[in-house]
Amino acid sequence: MISKGVLQLTNWGNTGMGDDYGYLVDKDKADQTLDALEDVIRGCQPGQKGLGAHQGFHNDDVILMIKLWEKAIVVRLGRDNKDWVYYVMKRDPPKLTDKRKRSDVLWDAIESFRQFHMENQDAYRQVQDAMRNFVWEYRSALTDVNDSTQFVSKVQMLISAGKKGLAEEALLPSERSE
Repeated sequence: MISKGVLQLTNWGNTGMGDDYGYLVDKDKADQTLDALEDVIRGCQPGQKGLGAHQGFHNDDVILMIKLWEKAIVVRLGRDNKDWVYYVMKRDPPKLTDKRKRSDVLWDAIESFRQFHMENQDAYRQVQDAMRNFVWEYRSALTDVNDSTQFVSKVQMLISAGKKGLAEEALLPSERSE
């Protein structure tokens, strides 16, 4: 919904976790979720082991990365994040100053955030920026209209499902048994 020229994510409810999801705040599970995110990043690299496609990033990999990051911060750490709308925007990310890949920048940002015990606001913002830039670069590389449309549709479904959808979706093996 747009109110006074600002997009409002109406399904997010009380993102300060004062609603029925406060019991899900769990720093250890947030850490496990970030482990899974790093596994996807690693797994999408050719010749590596992990949860990804092992041949570069594909729509399902990037969607899973977004879900894992957002579940770690919104559900498991109880942070207020309304930046999801940026994932559906098609923009050019800022140029990298070195020869690293966006996935490496994202990995490093996640590691830095974890070193600060997932509490440092600057480290958090670095991961947010790295994830957004990674997604933007991924989207700009999609040349197939159907792939691009499918990606945007899946992200829009995530936004519609909101925190409730993230809380209910089992992304980790340990969540499947809960």
